[in-house]
Amino acid sequence: MKVLSTISAQSLSINETIQVLSLSSSKIKDNYCQHLAEILQYNGDLACLCLCDDQITDRGMTDLINALTTNNTLKWLNAFNNSINQCVTPICELLKENRTLQGFNLSVGIDIACCVKTKKPVRIYESFFNVISECHGSVSHGGRDKTLCEVNSHYSWVPRRAIKIFLKHCTPCQVRKPIKQHVVSKPIISSGVMTRLQVDLVDMRTRPDKIEQDVVFNWILNCIDHFSNFAGLFR
Repeated sequence: MKVLSTISAQSLSINETIQVLSLSSSKIKDNYCQHLAEILQYNGDLACLCLCDDQITDRGMTDLINALTTNNTLKWLNAFNNSINQCVTPICELLKENRTLQGFNLSVGIDIACCVKTKKPVRIYESFFNVISECHGSVSHGGRDKTLCEVNSHYSWVPRRAIKIFLKHCTPCQVRKPIKQHVVSKPIISSGVMTRLQVDLVDMRTRPDKIEQDVVFNWILNCIDHFSNFAGLFR
């Protein structure tokens, strides 16, 4: 098995027994990818392809993927590209047509990054609102528990705290939420005069009522009878 890194396209054109091809250059242009695509169409021994470049555009990636559709010997495909957008569909079509493809790894950012434990797509902080809004609408605004169950069944790394914050600002849920009615207290009815009094104590220590040298009043006691509403003041 020959392992060949990305050196030049001309060296690949004269080699028809390449089984492992790794594209790890930092500057791969579209014309280079197009030339590689033409070579891959005639190479029947290619078994492993690794694309590790952030500069490959969608056009260049699409040319490479379309060339691989005619290669029935490809078994391993690794694509590490943060700028892949439109070439995801051709890759999916490649997986359907190529029955010999055994290993596939595509890392394109948050769109298809999966959790190792749950095997579900990972969502980061910036996509929490759209994800929770979609799942909350699919359960017809069913509340916290139903929304949490729906989110966990499709995605990973979405915390419960983010769902609670979203529900507090959901307008349909706030409109449907019943208003809490305060319990009306039962009044206490007095049976007669001077049977129930209300006492208010007024503090006058900052400005005491000085009548004589030895007579100073610092407090005022206000008593109100609930039955007759008679008020009396005591110093």
